[in-house]
Amino acid sequence: MHRALEARHVPGRQLAVFGRRRLDGLHRVFTGGEIDALRDVARGEGNLLPPIKEALRAGGSIGEVCNAMRDVFGEYRGGAFF
Repeated sequence: MHRALEARHVPGRQLAVFGRRRLDGLHRVFTGGEIDALRDVARGEGNLLPPIKEALRAGGSIGEVCNAMRDVFGEYRGGAFF
C-alpha cells in the first residue's frame, strides 16, 4: 500500500476523503467512454437505449446517465397551472 494511504500517516477523515476522491477518479476512467458515447448519441438522432445500457453495464450510476442526458437536453421545468 502506498504510504500516503496508510492510516497512521493520514487522519481518518482525510483518509476517507482522499480514498473517495481516488475512487471517483477511477470510476470516471472506467465509465467515461460510455458516458461520452451516450452524450454523443443524445446530440444526434440515434437510439439512446443501447448506450444507456452500456454505461450502466460499465458501472455507471443512474445519476451519471441522467446527468449526461441533462447536459444535452436540459431539464424540464413545467409551468404552474391549475
